[in-house]
Amino acid sequence: MTQSILPADQALPGLGGATRFEGAHFDDADALAERLVGFALEKRIRLATAESCTAGLIAHMLSRPAGSASVLVGGFVTYTKDAKTRLLGVSPDLFGAAGAIDPDVAKVMARGALERSGADCAIAVTGVTGSEPDEDGNPIGRVFTGLATPQGTYALHCEFGALAAKALTHLAVQAALLFALARLGERRARDTLAHAAQAGR
Repeated sequence: MTQSILPADQALPGLGGATRFEGAHFDDADALAERLVGFALEKRIRLATAESCTAGLIAHMLSRPAGSASVLVGGFVTYTKDAKTRLLGVSPDLFGAAGAIDPDVAKVMARGALERSGADCAIAVTGVTGSEPDEDGNPIGRVFTGLATPQGTYALHCEFGALAAKALTHLAVQAALLFALARLGERRARDTLAHAAQAGR
């Protein structure tokens, strides 16, 4: 792996706290996945995923572009808290008041996937993309995406609002792919994410 990942102390601009992304426009998931696979090929970065609310869709999207077999190691679908604990090493104590929809849970999911897969970068997502709040009271549209690399572990807090389940699932995938590109150092993704964050405040 080449050293292309942003250092842990280099913050992405405009991304402190929750981001609502109201009216934000992202490239579609196919385009983002193609960019991420291309970037990973160029930088020789191997990718893994840990997914809850997207149920494997991120890994599926990353498997589609040309060259994906050289960068996609695999993925974990951990829909329940128990699966997150057994497969990714998320401590039950970490679920706390917020349950599984928490930035630290997203980060530990990503770190667990990184360590268990042997990848260079792991993308995680946990959130509420169904038609009602979850059992812990998290609202529809709350999503945390996590990213783990040897340089550090990061999380992005998204509040998409009470949209249709299909739309929320695709937004979660788009946000995760965009966040990965931005954290790995793609300037276009960093600018897009920062602009979307500012527009949604």
